[in-house]
Amino acid sequence: MTVNQFIRLAAELADKTADVRRTIEHMGAGNLAAAADTAGGRGSETWWAAEFFILRLSGHGATEAPRFKASEPKRKPQTAALFAD
Repeated sequence: MTVNQFIRLAAELADKTADVRRTIEHMGAGNLAAAADTAGGRGSETWWAAEFFILRLSGHGATEAPRFKASEPKRKPQTAALFAD
């Protein structure tokens, strides 16, 4: 793969991710996994972009179904609490 092909592929993925983000925002409090199915049909390039986006957004593993309101902030673990005595 050449650099130009990689850049073009990255741009296409960014466009698809933006489509997925708009779909998720439009659905509001809906299930993010359903947004992935709605975005382009299971197995399509848009679906894979949605899955990638959902996993990054939710922080869930591939075996979990990420369900939360799109308006909720992502909660991060408190690092200090992890190392407290």
